[in-house]
Formats: sequence, C-alpha cells, structure tokens
Amino acid sequence: WLQIDEKDKEELQRALTTAKKAISKGSKKLYELGKDKISEIRSNYGGIIDNASRITKVPKQVIESFIFIESSSKAPTG
Repeated sequence: WLQIDEKDKEELQRALTTAKKAISKGSKKLYELGKDKISEIRSNYGGIIDNASRITKVPKQVIESFIFIESSSKAPTG
C-alpha cells in the first residue's frame, strides 16, 4: 500500500520531533504570557474580584478567567 524506506522514515521522524519542540516552546511562551496577564488582573482588580466572588459565589478563578478572555479580545469595538 504505502512503502516508506528507512531514509524517509528517519527524515519524517526528525521533522515530527522538530515540530513537537516548536509547539512545546510556543505553548510554554503562551502559558507564561497568560500567567503574567492573570497576575496583572489580580494586582489591578483583586479586591473587586474578591467581593464579586463572595457576593455571587462564583469562584475567583472563573471571574479572573472571564476578565482575561474579554481583555485579550482582538475584536474591533465601536
């Protein structure tokens, strides 16, 4: 059906390994950027988030996540 010789197999394996490393590096960078943004949100709005969480019984993390998603939007306004 499909025949791949050893040379092609090794080349494909190298390409897949390179792709995995690039994805992992990109994911790590995105994670760090997100973590920094959440820290900024906590710093700026921590008291308000705590009060809103206590009053509404919505976990702080859910509120922070919502703020993160909404503030990260690239959608045009107006």
